[in-house]
Amino acid sequence: LHHGPRKNKMFDNLSAAFDCGITQFDSSINGLGGCPFVPGSGGNLATEELVAWSEKENLDCGVSLSDIRPLSKFVESRIRL
Repeated sequence: LHHGPRKNKMFDNLSAAFDCGITQFDSSINGLGGCPFVPGSGGNLATEELVAWSEKENLDCGVSLSDIRPLSKFVESRIRL
């Protein structure tokens, strides 16, 4: 599932998708990306948010939030988010 960065219902949408049988979700570190053809489209679902959701739901996605935070901070420092 490709999910945008709409934070107001993000966890609800992820849970609904998972409950419908979807088990693969697209994400990118720090939510980088977006659609260059749609002005103001924002970015992508941040991997950090996806991992936080999976931990909240007690789902093992193979990555922990504590493991991914240093990478997120490194990327943030390199691209000046």
